[in-house]
Amino acid sequence: MRRLLIYLLLLVAAAQSACVQLAEKNASQAPRYQTMIGRQFNLKEDLKVKGVKRDLRSKQPDYAMLIGTPGINGPEFFELGSKSAGSRFTIVGVVTHKSKLFPATAYVVRFADGVAVAPGISDIRISDQNGFGFHIKSQSSEDAPQLNERYFAPVAAR
Repeated sequence: MRRLLIYLLLLVAAAQSACVQLAEKNASQAPRYQTMIGRQFNLKEDLKVKGVKRDLRSKQPDYAMLIGTPGINGPEFFELGSKSAGSRFTIVGVVTHKSKLFPATAYVVRFADGVAVAPGISDIRISDQNGFGFHIKSQSSEDAPQLNERYFAPVAAR
């Protein structure tokens, strides 16, 4: 019985993990995230930009994301370049994955240089799911996660 329970838990975890595509939701209009939309930050260090494809047969990424060191690799990732320390970006949206075991929040950002990182992709995601510590979890489920000041310096509002 115990072994069956362990297998069942592993099956549920695998179904909810990053190996399985979870339904994304545009949460940009949610009240929780309104304090983050429009905020500007500068990068404190160089970060890589990787393209992510949902279909391994695809030749183009579906979206781009910032990656810290040591980085991540696999057939679902494209090398798209990097953004250097001092680069300024604005949070323009929020994408969430609703999962009981692995919820995720990604801030969609646009860099001030306006350079597209891939054909049709000018926005880059900063996710709390990839293990780089880019987000600081909020104390309350009502508050938005903050960006970690180790990597991102807030730009003072004018």
